[in-house]
Amino acid sequence: MPAGSDWELGQERPIDIGRLPATDRMLNLHPQFSSECLLDFSPDAVVPGESPGVSMPGRQRKKRPMKTSIRPNPLFRNHFRAGPRHRCWLGLALGLGLALYRSMLSIREFEEQIRFLFLEGKMPGTVHQYIGQEACAAGVCSALERDDVIASTHRPHGHAIARGLPLSSLMAELYGKSSGCCKGKGGSMHVGDLDKGMVPAVAIVGGALPLAAGLGLAFKLTGEKRVAAAFMGDGASNEGTFHESLNMSAIWDLPVLWVVENNLYGASTHVSKVMRVPHIADRACAYGIPGKTVDGNDVLAVHDAASE
Repeated sequence: MPAGSDWELGQERPIDIGRLPATDRMLNLHPQFSSECLLDFSPDAVVPGESPGVSMPGRQRKKRPMKTSIRPNPLFRNHFRAGPRHRCWLGLALGLGLALYRSMLSIREFEEQIRFLFLEGKMPGTVHQYIGQEACAAGVCSALERDDVIASTHRPHGHAIARGLPLSSLMAELYGKSSGCCKGKGGSMHVGDLDKGMVPAVAIVGGALPLAAGLGLAFKLTGEKRVAAAFMGDGASNEGTFHESLNMSAIWDLPVLWVVENNLYGASTHVSKVMRVPHIADRACAYGIPGKTVDGNDVLAVHDAASE
């Protein structure tokens, strides 16, 4: 974190259910639909090598046009615009916080465009939006190494963007074009690119969890220092594949990170109606693996928990 920055961060609410010597970990993230921006950057930041507004008598400083250096794709009209003094933190990923912010902003901008296109009847098929959960994908994926692999859900757009899939290939996939990340054969709920570290998403609730366990087993058998991260919603924690995958990965001590994005509702059913424990991460102790609950709106807390 840069010294002297005036960031407004939420408070982490960790719940440690015990220190158990297992490779597997389970995170329970509570997105609860975050606000537009999690980090507050000062607008008075000065671009390196640029004078902070020094003027000369009798000479007016020439104004430069407003530009943006983070516009993800020409398809976007409502992109974020920034002036010259903001380029030092918008133009380049100068630190972890800036990279996380850029990732979250890209996810939000992409999903907003998808929402408008879908409501206008210009988007084929159906979509499941990731709006409000950007910090979960950005925080977890930023903690992974390049060779690590993630498994996603029926709501995969945010995971794909956070993992580094080009926005153009994602948009092409949603339109069924051959230039899409899955050659136009997957659509919204099956995006992925193994070269970028993401297996094509599985739309069946809990369907990707056995894949993550299998990836972890492959990494262990081949001796590769890689990790598989499996995303799931709170509804998937009541599926049979949840128990089978966690139990198998626990007894074999597989390098798998289980990430529960708890937005409190499985379809139209509140999470309190389908489980007695207050936190889904509390279930980890039944498998002999550590579990932790963090604030899914705090991207740095998510990143730190996934990095442990």
